[in-house]
Amino acid sequence: MSIGFNTIVSNIRTNTHHLEVDNSRAVQGLNLRKHVILVLGRNLPAGTSAPLVAEPIKSGNQAEQKYGAGSELAEEIRAGKAANSDTEVWGMSLDPLSGGTAGIITATVLGTVTVAGTIPMYIAGRYVAVPVLVGDDPTAIALAITTAYNAHAQVARMPFTAAPAAAVASFTMKWKGAELADVRFNYNDGDVFPAGVTSITVAVGTPGAGNPNMATAIAALGDEWFDTIIDPFNDDTNQGLLDTEMARRFGGMVQLEGVVFSAVVGTHGETSTEGNGRNSPHRCLMGANQSPTPSWVWAAVTGFVDAFEPDPARPRQTLALPGCLPASRTLRWKQSERNTHLYDGVSTHVVDPSGAVTIERLITTYQTNTLGIPDPSFLNITTMRTLAAIRFDRRSAISLSFPRHKLMDDGQDLPPGQPVVTPNTIRAHGLAQFQRWQANGWVENFEQFKDEYIVLRDPTDVDRVQEQMSPDLMNQFRGLSGQIQFLLSAAA
Repeated sequence: MSIGFNTIVSNIRTNTHHLEVDNSRAVQGLNLRKHVILVLGRNLPAGTSAPLVAEPIKSGNQAEQKYGAGSELAEEIRAGKAANSDTEVWGMSLDPLSGGTAGIITATVLGTVTVAGTIPMYIAGRYVAVPVLVGDDPTAIALAITTAYNAHAQVARMPFTAAPAAAVASFTMKWKGAELADVRFNYNDGDVFPAGVTSITVAVGTPGAGNPNMATAIAALGDEWFDTIIDPFNDDTNQGLLDTEMARRFGGMVQLEGVVFSAVVGTHGETSTEGNGRNSPHRCLMGANQSPTPSWVWAAVTGFVDAFEPDPARPRQTLALPGCLPASRTLRWKQSERNTHLYDGVSTHVVDPSGAVTIERLITTYQTNTLGIPDPSFLNITTMRTLAAIRFDRRSAISLSFPRHKLMDDGQDLPPGQPVVTPNTIRAHGLAQFQRWQANGWVENFEQFKDEYIVLRDPTDVDRVQEQMSPDLMNQFRGLSGQIQFLLSAAA
């Protein structure tokens, strides 16, 4: 018998004493991967960073320096960090468009002011007070709208440039592409126009077109591992490319799993259409209803809030989405409408009496298998996060516990002191690991796992072991169904 040393040789004749250090048994708990967020988006010319370069970002101010104040990417990062300042964040801007058009929103005014007052305006969810005077006609009001906007303290972070015309205020996006920010008036309950102002009609004057090409970003990322990716683009081409890439990363030969977060601002029908157009277990699409907050901010805040949760199996319901404004009270979806969206691959939110937005349920867009049959197996975001955590912990534990071991069949005398494993050694290690997962609330039903757990020598490669495990993932408590059978006592 001899001990298998890692660094001490056997042919020592000098009078010396050698003690090596072996850490293969040091880590006894869970191996948790450090979560990293990647935020994708457009930059502005004022930014100092080159496109297609992933780089760590420490603050919203640094994001503005690198990608330009008011850029889509800087606003995503600033909003996300306001919700979660602890998780590591990287940014990557996509190639600017050589073609394409910037979207334009117009606000057409009717009426002349008869009593001086303030028009309540909201640009991308930010309040802008527009003062008007008696006698201001539609052209003067349009000028007042753009003047107030351009004088706003945070105009540099706004997504538009604004210019007046005869009875019309025009808002042009600062970047090209299909995404449009929101312009609206009288958002809150009780908001009214000053007397004499009949209406201000907001419409899309020119749709934007020509989103960046996601393929270039995917190529630039290579195999850098990101657990959460914020995707601001809602076009089918770019989302399809990223969904395909995430499926590749999830595969057993790559194992760089992650979840993409996007959002849709629109009516109930538009949101259902968007959700049913996707079918990926690696994407979470938040339905923002007709919120004044841009979809890219919703996507960032939702992804950052999810990334902050240290327990992969714990449901995200009731978690706040700070910085995301709800739709106007009369437009908020009822329970039945939200339930429909949860069958459309759309995650849902609710609004508390104070107007704060919280997560109701986070799901993936996965709805059917490859045959088109409804399949809820990858429905919950917790399923994807828990599977990722289990796989990473299992891989890490095997690598740490058996870094340079030899392999032999079961049923033989295991040489004491030698770095040798058998299939039964691996199986015992896996059973102990499952118990750690269960102790942390990731899985349940140890006896079922033990009965179905298979470890054996690879029949085609003498240097490998095959393993098949069936962990019963922890479920989430989402509600109670009960019945009240009341009694009426007879009169005495």
